[in-house]
Amino acid sequence: MVMYEWKKLLFRRKGLAIILLLLVAELAGLLLFTRPYDQELEDNRQVYESYLAQVEGPLTQEKRAYLEEEMLRLDAIHADIAQLKDDYYAGNITEAQYRQDFDRLSVEDAKYTGLAKLYTQYIFVREMEERSFLYPGGWEVLLTAQEPDYLFLLALVILLTPIFCEEYACRMHEILLCQKRSAKYQVLSKVTVALTLTFLLTAILQTFSLVYCALRFGLPQGGFSLQSLFSFGNAGKHMSLWQGFWLQFALKELGYLYAALLILFLSVVLKNFARTLMAGIVILVLPFLTVAGNKVFVPIPGPWALTIGSIYLNGGQEELLWKELGLLILGVLLIMGLLLLGIRSRNTNYQLKRKTARKALLLCLPVLLLTGCAPKETSVCVNLSTSSWYEWEDYLLVPGSFDQNLIHKPTATVIPFPLSPLSGTIYSSGSCYGEGDQVYYLKTTTHHPDSGIENVTQDCDLVKLNLSTMKESVVYQSNEETSWFFGLLDLETSFSLDYNSIVFLHENALYYRDNSKVGGLHKMDLLTGARQVVLPSFSGQNLGYDGENLYYLDNYNRLVIRCLDSGAEQAIDQVVASSFLLTSEGIYFGNLREGSTLAHYDPGSGAVTKLGDVPIYRVFWDESYLWFQDTSGILYRMDKDGSNQIPIDTLYLLAAVPSGDSLYLFDYAADAYYTLNKDTLECRPLGS
Repeated sequence: MVMYEWKKLLFRRKGLAIILLLLVAELAGLLLFTRPYDQELEDNRQVYESYLAQVEGPLTQEKRAYLEEEMLRLDAIHADIAQLKDDYYAGNITEAQYRQDFDRLSVEDAKYTGLAKLYTQYIFVREMEERSFLYPGGWEVLLTAQEPDYLFLLALVILLTPIFCEEYACRMHEILLCQKRSAKYQVLSKVTVALTLTFLLTAILQTFSLVYCALRFGLPQGGFSLQSLFSFGNAGKHMSLWQGFWLQFALKELGYLYAALLILFLSVVLKNFARTLMAGIVILVLPFLTVAGNKVFVPIPGPWALTIGSIYLNGGQEELLWKELGLLILGVLLIMGLLLLGIRSRNTNYQLKRKTARKALLLCLPVLLLTGCAPKETSVCVNLSTSSWYEWEDYLLVPGSFDQNLIHKPTATVIPFPLSPLSGTIYSSGSCYGEGDQVYYLKTTTHHPDSGIENVTQDCDLVKLNLSTMKESVVYQSNEETSWFFGLLDLETSFSLDYNSIVFLHENALYYRDNSKVGGLHKMDLLTGARQVVLPSFSGQNLGYDGENLYYLDNYNRLVIRCLDSGAEQAIDQVVASSFLLTSEGIYFGNLREGSTLAHYDPGSGAVTKLGDVPIYRVFWDESYLWFQDTSGILYRMDKDGSNQIPIDTLYLLAAVPSGDSLYLFDYAADAYYTLNKDTLECRPLGS
């Protein structure tokens, strides 16, 4: 029966001719329309590969030194050529001397572009220990497809639609399905032929791409990590390049098989060739032509996202991926079940038994349970006013004079932060956001190849530090193609080191405070890069986040609670504040109706309780005490009910971080850290 279906598909329905045309068209497309990942790199590949031969593989200190010294040498030659031209046009040297020196220097200067490509890769590789130097062109072309194969999807619709529709057109299905014994084999043979053909064509087309990229560009060092490629530097999956290819291979196979099942399902439901053909095109092809950004299809349990394997390779949230796969499996099972039951229901001699229904229900139940197996989000309390520090177990990230420092509490060691600095550059980390042992922050790198301001370049990446392993990784790479880096820094208007403030991450989106002329709170989707303004403006450092809602002060200094998912807002009229602090025990704020004195708001009951008579500037909170600074900068300790206010005026302090039994203090003027015992109020220099 299977062989008979093959003959019908390949010969009577002219399927073989369609397949040959598809393969010829795919080969022609590869030869004519495949473009290099980086044309400038290809134009300077000989020089690039001569330098690459010296550093290929993992980054070492020797390779760091070699690349930096070579870049400085070529920068100096650049400067010498510019000076040579100035001397010639000023009449200080003759034309013959100019030509002689220019010819000598230009030989070395011609290497600059090739080395610059490798140096850009060096800036990328140094950010993550797993990355290695390799020629990325072939792998980038092979793995970074951002859209499905439209021609292949169209060919599948044309090839698979007649498998069932032809039987309905001539009413042959009534004869076939009334056979008690052979009906199920007839259906299974048709489905088997359709899926086998889809599997083989998908494998052939992916093999075409593999062979073409290997022959034209080369696929070296397949055992190196996937993160070694620029396009997958943020990938959360740790695998080699070959493993990434085979995972993408399997995902595409699953995606196109899913598409084939969908076509068969439509043909059974619509029972008409023309309607099925149009429906297949509308569902499988047109969405990609009408929606900007294919990544919007990732959460949909369908074949669309799987046909773009690079989306799943770049995925970093494992719990989200598992949930999507659960939905995907559910969709596959439902379509297969509806397909087979839809066909069998047309058999007048077949009746669905209760036992069969129970089996189907038991089969789908585990899949339904799987779709809800995402980890429960923990409640967090984030305040922009305290976003310059974060504590986890033995480590404390605290502000410093110019940047931040990481304190190892058991040894009282101060570690400059961010980690792994590149010599000759300036780093800024700005504010931070912590979840467990992960700390997220913006890392701005400013490169100064020479003294000219026109040669200043900046990278602004979202970086994650694992405090358990002390390893940094880039979550979102800066966009080097435009003047906007990470959507945050506009280098056309300013070359300063001003940076924006990361506030928190929510639902795979970054919320940050824009410190430029635009201002306000902004949101950036880490999958698509799309940006939008959440709050055009808000009062100073007054911003909070509890894992679900956003807290801020409006133009009337009222506390406003905004649901980030629905956008619904509620203004709390009884809280009119100069500043506030969001905690797990409610909101502490400076009550403007009482002269900015400290008060507490309970969201559950709506009650406001006055806690003191001293006008406050900033509030700190821990499990034992309340700490606040008054408007003159004096630090106070008090009990949670507002009693036992004790001023601590031994130091003029601008920052205080409650931690364990101690309060970590930082004196900006002296650039020194102190620890204050919370109970005895004894203050000592850090480490003494």
